[in-house]
Amino acid sequence: MGTLLLILLIGVRIAALFTNKYKLEESATAWADFAHRHNLNAQGHFIQGTYSGYSLAVDLHGRRVGKSVVPTAALHMLLPAIPPAVKLKRGGFLDGSVRQQSTTPKMEALLKQPRVQQCFERVSNAYRDFYIEDSFIHAEQFGSLHTTEEMEAFIAPALELARALDEAARSMWS
Repeated sequence: MGTLLLILLIGVRIAALFTNKYKLEESATAWADFAHRHNLNAQGHFIQGTYSGYSLAVDLHGRRVGKSVVPTAALHMLLPAIPPAVKLKRGGFLDGSVRQQSTTPKMEALLKQPRVQQCFERVSNAYRDFYIEDSFIHAEQFGSLHTTEEMEAFIAPALELARALDEAARSMWS
């Protein structure tokens, strides 16, 4: 009975590995389709280029969580309105969604704009982790992105924040 159970468990594990491999291959095709649709460069689970006017890179990597490695999608988007010296992290500032690490009075005024605050709240809720450093938003979510629609949805909160910051900066500093 023990040998039969062991063989069954090995069979289930092998089936799971083939299923995961198929899903990764399928999602790589979706990433390539997304990149082609938006004139971005794609190489497997890595995309980079200019997306809606913003420099963007998206990739898939493994993140260790306990004893497991979990696929994690990561986004890096240039935020021209944010000077490189400004550092913001989730938590504590702007109604609990962002904590300033390094900023200026001008940036604090920009970050208090209602639309900017709404976008920060959306970003905070959309991603497992995010921070802004060196003029880039860095955001992550667990799991792979299997369709072009999932790619669009993953990028949308960061894109909305970038636009809100640019619009607020133009209106305040013009």
